[in-house]
Amino acid sequence: MKCDLNSVELEDMHLLFGKINQARMEIKAGITAQEDYTESINEINCLSSEDSEYGEELCRKALEQLAMIRAAELAQINIHNYQAELESKYEIPGSRSEGGAAAYG
Repeated sequence: MKCDLNSVELEDMHLLFGKINQARMEIKAGITAQEDYTESINEINCLSSEDSEYGEELCRKALEQLAMIRAAELAQINIHNYQAELESKYEIPGSRSEGGAAAYG
């Protein structure tokens, strides 16, 4: 890794690390959404047409959960891309084998 990083490089690294952290939060939200989505679908499967208001609400909720799940899948891909960019530009590896903070992704 370079020892003489300039402000532009530091800003770029800051942005990439921030994007990784944001993507990790999206993945955590997606995991929760997956659990909630399963519950929503199970409830939807027990509805009748008489439950139209609740059914509409559940379907909307399930669609939102599905969007979060898809965002988490994309976030995982993005993490790999951001890590590759950090490695290629700044020789920062995607994971550590010893010491330091645990790497995600």
